[in-house]
Parts: sequence; C-alpha cells; structure tokens
Amino acid sequence: MELLSVRSYAAGLLLAGAVMFTGSLSYHLAVAGRPAAGVAGAPAPGGGAKTETLGVAPTTEAPATGNTVSSPGPAATTPAASGTAVTHTVKRGETLFAISRLYGVDVASLRQANGLTGDQIKVGQALTIPGAQATVRRHTVQQGESLWELASRYGVTLELLLDSNPDLGDPGHLQIGQQVILPASATAGDVVAATIGPSPALDGVFAWPVIAPISSPYGPREGRNHNGLDLAANMGEPIKAARDGEVILSGTVPGYGETVILQHSDGSKTLYGHASRLLVKAGERVRQGEVIAEVGSTGRSTGPHLHFEIIVNSKPLDPLLYLPKSAQR
Repeated sequence: MELLSVRSYAAGLLLAGAVMFTGSLSYHLAVAGRPAAGVAGAPAPGGGAKTETLGVAPTTEAPATGNTVSSPGPAATTPAASGTAVTHTVKRGETLFAISRLYGVDVASLRQANGLTGDQIKVGQALTIPGAQATVRRHTVQQGESLWELASRYGVTLELLLDSNPDLGDPGHLQIGQQVILPASATAGDVVAATIGPSPALDGVFAWPVIAPISSPYGPREGRNHNGLDLAANMGEPIKAARDGEVILSGTVPGYGETVILQHSDGSKTLYGHASRLLVKAGERVRQGEVIAEVGSTGRSTGPHLHFEIIVNSKPLDPLLYLPKSAQR
C-alpha cells in the first residue's frame, strides 16, 4: 500500500510538470507570433495566420477592378485591396481622357502604364490605372433627382459627370435606382440640393423654342425622372432661344447629342438637346427667338425631337410652368 502511494505521488508530479511545460511552450510560441496548435485563435494545420482586430468588424477585400459594390443610399464606396493595382475595363463610349478624369490621373501616366503610343483604346481592353484612388464612388438616383443636381452636389461639372458615365443612357431620363459613377474629384456631397418651386420672377420670361406637340412631359414616370419636355418637331426645324442669354456650351454631350446650353441674366439656364446642327458657339450672346440650332435625333434618341430643360439653382423645373400656354399645340 505504501509503495502504491509513492508511485501515485510520483505520477502526479510528472503530470503537473507536463502541464506547466505545455502552458509555458504555448505562451512563448504565441509571443513569438507562432500560436501553438490547440490554442484558441490558432489556425488549423496548413491554414494561414489569423489576424484578429479588437473592436473592428471583419472586412472583405473587393477585387481591384475600379468597380464597387453598391448599396442603397446617396453614395456608396467599396475599397479595393490595399497595395494592389487598380484596373479598368474599357466600356463602349469611353475615352482615355474620360478614364483619366474618372480616376484622377493624367493621360500621359495612363499611356505609359499601358504601353500606349496614342489615345486609341478598344471596348473590353483592361487598363492599369497608375496611382489611382483605390475606390470608385457611385450615387444611387432617387426620385426627382437630375444630373444637374448631382453635379452641383458633388462639386463637378455636368460634362465631367457625363464623361464618367458613358453607359448612362439618356441623361434627361434618369432611372430611379440607377448607379451614377462619381469622378475622383467629387466632393463628399453631404449637402442635398434644396427643392425649388415655381418662381414668380420667371413667369412670362421664356418663349417656346419650337412649336410642336409634347411627346414626353416633365416629371417621374415608369421608374424614371424626366427632367424636361420632349417636343416632337420635324427634322431640321429651327430651334430658337427661349430667352436672351449667353451660350455656355455648344457641342456634343454624351446622351444629349448635339446640345446648346444658354445661361441667362438671373443665373438660370436652358438646355436644347438632340439637335442635328448647331448654329452658335460658346461665348456668343443671343436674343430671345434667335435660331440657335436645328431639330435632330442625335445622342440617345429614338426619333427627331427637341429635349428642352429650364434649370434654376442646378435643379430642372417643369417648363410648362413658365412657357406661354397659348403657343402650345
């Protein structure tokens, strides 16, 4: 009996020593950055190291494609994997210049990074974007919003916003829920543009740019925001200035086609889209009723018509509120 007790006591000492040794080994391995197998938080055999960050939810890296995973809300971004190159797949209608502005890099760097000798690119081509921002932000279109409002809200020009979205479709008919890519230079966009109602100061100051049936009125319908009037005029019919003003744009605009934009003395603007021919140049001053273009079907258009907008404080208003009622047919 005495011999058995001595043996039991010796076995207990050996077991305690083993436990202390194992705990000490686990501790030193963990301090050295090599967690021991069987220790909480250690990887399974063959697995990679597990990093745990206190107080921060795990994140998933997005593929470095220049695209983002969008979520509901005004603007959504998804960061690309840190330290990886950003690539962009060329889409129909995109130019090297537009892509450079989208990511905030210069054209020369873009050419050099991709071995280009000129500005010719093709649809489906993968471009490396050197030193690009790792995220591309998008805005989800809400009911009543327009590109004018988004450009003003995010501190970019309408032309830059259109260049960044070659697949936008007809910019005068934004789809509610549609994703609009924001250029690299876009600001936070926290301030929402105020809703502007009819302004008595504008009553009676505009004239009809063409006399033609309304084929599509202003306002949301069928899930789209229509920001102006579509007037079903004949091909080549003269388009007249709705009010005295200065030509601030005369040229091709993505989606709108051949377009004239006038700015008026009170800061309001009028837009004339889908023209077949432009008869004025930027910087010219025109009088109300002066012919500035001819009706056409350029840009995203299904037939000859004039798309006409009145813009006040970066918000398109319903032209019917300001145009003479007697001239409509």
